[in-house]
Amino acid sequence: MQQAIVFVETNMTTGRLFVRKCHELGVCPVVLVKNPENFPYLHQDSVPTYQVDTRSLDQIRAVIDELPYEIIGIWSSGDWGIYQTAVLSRERGLPSLPPEAVRICRDKVLQRQVLRDAGLDDVNAWCVTSTNELTSLTEQLPFPLVLKPASASGSIGAKRCETAHELLEHSMFLDAQSLDWVRERRYVLEEYIDGPQYSVELFNGSVIAIVRQHYGPPPHFVACGHDFPGTEDERIGGALAQYASAVALQFGLDWGPCHVEIRYDTARRIPRLVEANPRLVGAYVPELLRHAASIDLVDLSIRNLLEPIGVPQVTPTVSAVMRFLVNDQEGRFIRVNGVDKAALVEGVRDVTVYPVAGAELTQEGDFRARIGHVIAIGSTIAAAEAAAQLALSRMEVILE
Repeated sequence: MQQAIVFVETNMTTGRLFVRKCHELGVCPVVLVKNPENFPYLHQDSVPTYQVDTRSLDQIRAVIDELPYEIIGIWSSGDWGIYQTAVLSRERGLPSLPPEAVRICRDKVLQRQVLRDAGLDDVNAWCVTSTNELTSLTEQLPFPLVLKPASASGSIGAKRCETAHELLEHSMFLDAQSLDWVRERRYVLEEYIDGPQYSVELFNGSVIAIVRQHYGPPPHFVACGHDFPGTEDERIGGALAQYASAVALQFGLDWGPCHVEIRYDTARRIPRLVEANPRLVGAYVPELLRHAASIDLVDLSIRNLLEPIGVPQVTPTVSAVMRFLVNDQEGRFIRVNGVDKAALVEGVRDVTVYPVAGAELTQEGDFRARIGHVIAIGSTIAAAEAAAQLALSRMEVILE
């Protein structure tokens, strides 16, 4: 019987990379997803796909029990299925993170409570479930403030608000949404932390890399790029690694890939939590690390499902940056002109466009604004950045 790894939910970045890596390793990838039409690559790559309500453990179990494969791993490349995979893996004796650790991390309110009790988080944050609660809080809090859903991902619904009026408007906007991750009507209101943001990557409980994250202008949090190495300041790097390790230890994130997003508070000169994520970092960051340090975290994550591999060593041989092609228009996607010219820029190692022709592009103020990326390398971050920006300048988004 052919061996298979079941993926509960997917995404358009690491999801596709995981599927391709399974094929390379001779393992069949099987994807269970609520809305397969949202992921064109499933059809393009002929991936065995089953449509199922992935919020229901019973429905997922029923499908897995009928699969004509030897199931050697259950995984998720995105947030929406990571808790379900942890539960199902433990039931079948397959490796995974502790389900309780995943459950806590998937709730931005709960994870802050746990870390606050352990003395690891001092960010002023509140759980808000009604407009009345919000109004009461804003009368006593200094702006700016950030309001976001308690269990969303990819900056969905997150907005920096400068006034009480703007905050209430955003609250009403979120209440009007029908998406799974805002339907529960639980939001996080928290202070805005001023300072650079980092993603600290961990594998099997140990820090392996620090990546600098760049975001577009407020009020939204649209990631526009990443740098690796993330910092040359040993003091800042050491503080980030120490803090991320303490967070991971507190939650029990001791298996597989995880990442902790941190802002380095420039006023207080300390790391402060944005959020902890019990999964491999997305947004093609594994590809950035592959080009900079010749390490394939997608490959290692799959192999770690099959047999424990310890903690990989990540040593950068060059500096590398990723810069996203961010769309600021609405309309039907036709193509991106200049991709071939962008790929010819010295130092550029990858130019990728995400949407397929005919896709409707909207302005949501989150990860969906990113429609492509450029990865470039150089002797320094500045050199790699220059190459990436030159490549982007050669590209033009065509909509109708």
